[in-house]
Amino acid sequence: MSEKELLIVASDMWLDRPHGASIIKMLEIFSKLLHKDVRLFLFSWEEREERRGNLIIKGLKLPRNLKEGSSSFLLHQMSRSLDLFKSTDLVIFDYPLLPSFILSKIIKRDIRGISLILSRPLRNNPLHPRSIMYRFFLFISRAFVDLYTGITPYEVNDIAKFVGKNKTVLLPSPLAPEFLNPPGGCDTILGKYFSINDIRLLTSDKNLLLYHGVLDERRGLRNILDSFGRASSPEDYLVILGKGEGLPLVKRYAEKYPNIRYMGSVPLEVIPCVMKHVSAGIAWLPDEPRWRFQLPTKILELMASGKPFLASDLPGIRWAVGGCPLAFYTHDITPQALSSFIKALSDIKDDHGICLKRSKDFSAENVANMLYSYVKRLL
Repeated sequence: MSEKELLIVASDMWLDRPHGASIIKMLEIFSKLLHKDVRLFLFSWEEREERRGNLIIKGLKLPRNLKEGSSSFLLHQMSRSLDLFKSTDLVIFDYPLLPSFILSKIIKRDIRGISLILSRPLRNNPLHPRSIMYRFFLFISRAFVDLYTGITPYEVNDIAKFVGKNKTVLLPSPLAPEFLNPPGGCDTILGKYFSINDIRLLTSDKNLLLYHGVLDERRGLRNILDSFGRASSPEDYLVILGKGEGLPLVKRYAEKYPNIRYMGSVPLEVIPCVMKHVSAGIAWLPDEPRWRFQLPTKILELMASGKPFLASDLPGIRWAVGGCPLAFYTHDITPQALSSFIKALSDIKDDHGICLKRSKDFSAENVANMLYSYVKRLL
């Protein structure tokens, strides 16, 4: 295999998301294992290009008039990715680009592909058009795609129902190295990204709960904000980091409740410094088909940081947490559930480092090695 014949193309805008950095860091390690240049194409709102070792990252600029997730948005991504697919021998791509890969395979029969299914785009109604299309494309694509990845064993089993067990492998969400080896000089880092008032709160003796990542109402954000506002005492604060379509909602609640504090969106390497100062985290998702088998990266980050966290009692999360005693499970997010969690914080401990040990199973290095082993099958 000659240089630059492996492409990775992602429809998900990792360059513009708080947690995309952990995936990119994993791919950086993966490209080093290959000892070859790997080109990573990511759709983004900005045109950009950079090299990180053997990983060449290129942001494919999207027109600003396109609404993310709209039909025109998806068609634009498909058109551009189709051109990329036709230029390579092996491509790794995420699920929304499946139609593009199928067309590329018809045009260029010797191309091989690995489809990363980072989440199942299912709705509560199994007859919803999106749910039907997901299953349809999976079933059809099995004649074209070489391997599919799922991020938990439950997702692997679910995907295998449509494409076969021999084509489905596990590739979990990666934990960025910064959480296993936190950066030094956190005071300087915090001073660079936060206001004086925010730093005063972070370094105070208040009870701080952290919610970080993509701000999305579909992830139960409204329930979390509402429940915290109604359950907390003046000594409890909800610190929010991230960005997304739910940001206006967060700002409205921050105006209504003085102990809900939005501190902006920061680079991944800043979050371990914030975690040093918080009391606990919230990593809750609604019990819906799209989330049921998911593995939120923030779960791994909180485990590595040794912080208690409020989590959904869902199969994917249970699998990732394993025997970690820092998880406080709740099926529904309610004022009562949040109040119970806050009251229990002093009793939630991990004296034997079980959570840190478990989180290392998901290190970017381990996940990169898994991906490397799958790619080697196809070379």
